[in-house]
Amino acid sequence: MENNFLLNDELLWDYADGLLDPVQHQLITTYLEQNQAWKVRLDAIVLEQQRFGNLPLEKPNAGFADRVMAAWALEQRVQKAIPAAPDWILRLIPIVFAILILLPLVGLLGGGVQQNIPLRNLPFELPAFPIDAFHNFGASPVLFYGVLFVLVFLTLRIFEQFLQLRLQYGKR
Repeated sequence: MENNFLLNDELLWDYADGLLDPVQHQLITTYLEQNQAWKVRLDAIVLEQQRFGNLPLEKPNAGFADRVMAAWALEQRVQKAIPAAPDWILRLIPIVFAILILLPLVGLLGGGVQQNIPLRNLPFELPAFPIDAFHNFGASPVLFYGVLFVLVFLTLRIFEQFLQLRLQYGKR
């Protein structure tokens, strides 16, 4: 026996299955005679092979493969049939962007008129804003319309996800 020979589980399974050439078979037989621990592992492998051999073979029902392939083909057709987005959403997006572009212009034109309204002569009292940090929020049109743009964009994204989920799970 060679001094550099190392037995592993893969070789032991091949030995139990009878897949080794005669030289390797003889080498492992000699090794197993000298190492009782590996002999115990071989006995466990042989016992496991016997248990697997005694299991009854189950045959699938007639047409099983045909039913699986038909279900898979149907699933593929349904996935391809789902549209990316309805047409009205595609038309709504440019309209929303046009409104977002026109809002600052309307705000700039109408801002001068609103400043001439005396707030002291109103028949009701305006509520005080509780947080001063947001008092100047409307003073910066870039900040105001930027936040408005982000809110509209996020709303459209959430609505798109809702419609995709509804299309995906509504057809089943």
